[in-house]
Amino acid sequence: MVRNLNTRELDVNRKPVFVILLSTLLISLYFAPSLEDPFNSPKLWILVMTGCWVIGYLFTVKLNKNETNYSKTTRNLILILLGLILAILFSTLFTSVKYTAFFGEAQRRTGLLAYFFFAIFMAASAKYFKAISIKKLLNTNIFLATTIVVYGQIQHTGNDFVSWNNPYNAIIGTLGNPNFASALMAISAALCITSIFFDGYNRSFKIYNALLALFLLYTIYLSNSRQGLVAFSLASAFLLSIICQMKSRILGLFSFVISVILGLFAVLGMLQVGPFKYFLYKDSVSIRGFYWRSGLQMFLDHPWTGVGIDRYGAFFKQYREVQYPLKYGFDITSTNAHSVPIQLFATGGIFVGLFYLLLAGFIFYRGIKSLKLYLGREKIVVAGIFSSWLAYQAQSIISIDNIGLTIWGWVLGGAVVGLSTKVEVKVGTNQVLKKSSTNLQSITLAQPVISGGLTLLAVILVSILYRGETITMQTKMYYNASSQNQKVEFYNFIGKSFDTPLIDPYYKLKMVDLLATTDKQSVAVSELDKLLKSDPRNQDILNIQANIAERLPDFEKAINFRESLAKYDPWNAINYLNLGRDYRAIGDYENMNRMRDKILSFASNTDAAKTAIIELVQ
Repeated sequence: MVRNLNTRELDVNRKPVFVILLSTLLISLYFAPSLEDPFNSPKLWILVMTGCWVIGYLFTVKLNKNETNYSKTTRNLILILLGLILAILFSTLFTSVKYTAFFGEAQRRTGLLAYFFFAIFMAASAKYFKAISIKKLLNTNIFLATTIVVYGQIQHTGNDFVSWNNPYNAIIGTLGNPNFASALMAISAALCITSIFFDGYNRSFKIYNALLALFLLYTIYLSNSRQGLVAFSLASAFLLSIICQMKSRILGLFSFVISVILGLFAVLGMLQVGPFKYFLYKDSVSIRGFYWRSGLQMFLDHPWTGVGIDRYGAFFKQYREVQYPLKYGFDITSTNAHSVPIQLFATGGIFVGLFYLLLAGFIFYRGIKSLKLYLGREKIVVAGIFSSWLAYQAQSIISIDNIGLTIWGWVLGGAVVGLSTKVEVKVGTNQVLKKSSTNLQSITLAQPVISGGLTLLAVILVSILYRGETITMQTKMYYNASSQNQKVEFYNFIGKSFDTPLIDPYYKLKMVDLLATTDKQSVAVSELDKLLKSDPRNQDILNIQANIAERLPDFEKAINFRESLAKYDPWNAINYLNLGRDYRAIGDYENMNRMRDKILSFASNTDAAKTAIIELVQ
């Protein structure tokens, strides 16, 4: 049965779809420069608060008896989502640092909490997103595209109203990183192209969307991020193949084959092979190979539960290849595998990884099925929405889950499933209309009560987390080792931060590190001991502890810390150099020589080796 975008349906979907899309827009665009983490933390908070409101729609809506509350397809999707969340929860129980597993790594925030609400948004999108919802999606994208183009140009011209401490290209958008910004622009550009074929828009709107797509591509180019161009190209190639297939099956097959060939050349070009390497290769692409191989090895060594939810960074230095520190520096690390599937397998284990792949495969299958339900321009529009989800999937293979970007992948995935579901609504008798009206009244009463109660709890949680973000910023502002007055305020805020519930352990470590440079070093050591007890493999804590012990001096204590550090960071020549110095200080020349030989065995051409040859002698 072919569906038409203008089919009249019992419209109970309008409000939930509006809430879902508005929430998605807010999550992508909002940031707070006054916070320690101006991008990821506030996006997580909005995700949680709006997600709690959306939950009410999932558990209270019932239509008339001629409809099913959840289609079979939607129920299957929810079962997969439930399996994924339970798998993440299972791995969370085996994660050593529960805070990180639940709230996510600092500056990432993609732990169990984030994935739970991603799943809520996808389930709600699948349930409520129908053909009549497409215009709302495209309208939302127009606002998104306009905002990110304008802000991107403001950043490019050096007129940003925020003075970011930004080591990247100036165009970081509202996501804090050029790669994330370009990926979001690619998804938005794909939806802009889709709008050109939408019959619900007049010519002016279609021209505006075409111009937006061009400006988005230009801004992606200015960001110097290749993954956005690759993701958009894949989406465009897929949409073009569908259009060609509608004209002729042979032409469609030909365009598909050409698209696959060009796609392979693009991938090879990103890997510095083939004719496209001069346009697509960046060193940041090659470095991903180190991240991927480390992640895969983590999974092979911890197949059932992974190394711990969002704990990739705690294990990376242990699993990185020796060539990585020799090329990029001994202290350089990574907190993510830079590939969503590899990240989930590495940190969550086989069940998390397989459920994620099953979810992606199910959405792809439903996307192909949805193309059979529509004809003409309606089919092109549906294919365009499907292609925007493919753009997200393409970039996720070589990039990181970022909340402001990822929410679009999950909402669009739900929309693809929703569009693939036919809902038969029999409206023709007063009895049906009366029953529908009665049920809608119960919806009106029940949904706000459930949503409001859950959202209130979310607001309380967010207010506590907000306190941890702001007090960290305030503490750092008062740090001044040469000013006695500021020292008093600094100590005051340090004390408050230690008493703040649910403050991120990483933030606490940063403040303790500052405290260690003052005359309150003994307090800092005590707090470091507590932090190390909760996270024994934290290399930052071990290194700070070793540095403090060396300044006291207490070389035997420093040696214990550095030996532990060597276990979790086996290719760090700087640590071995300092360890050799510590052994020399206590007269243990045998171990001093062992450290010198260790450095020369893998880092003989580095400055650390040259220093070791001079200093580590009897």
